[in-house]
Amino acid sequence: MAKITKDNFERFLKENKVVIIDFWADWCNPCLALGPILEKVSAKYPNIAFGKVNVDEEPGLATMFEVSSIPYVVKFVDGKVVDEFVGLRPESFVDEFYGK
Repeated sequence: MAKITKDNFERFLKENKVVIIDFWADWCNPCLALGPILEKVSAKYPNIAFGKVNVDEEPGLATMFEVSSIPYVVKFVDGKVVDEFVGLRPESFVDEFYGK
């Protein structure tokens, strides 16, 4: 899991074909519950780069993606958004999201 900031965001997308980014905050209970699920599922998909954006530390990135609710999870392929979801989801949903 990579900590994504405004300084490494573009490079992270360019260096990895498939990327999943979790927009979260440490005061958000659903975010704290989803984090371990995302990390567990990420281990099953070594070809997908997984990163996290703390919306309180990186408000510019949150604004760029018009994040209005968290957790907000975005999947990129070749630097373009291809899928997303909002809210706490079960492991089976997250696994399917990664596998799409």
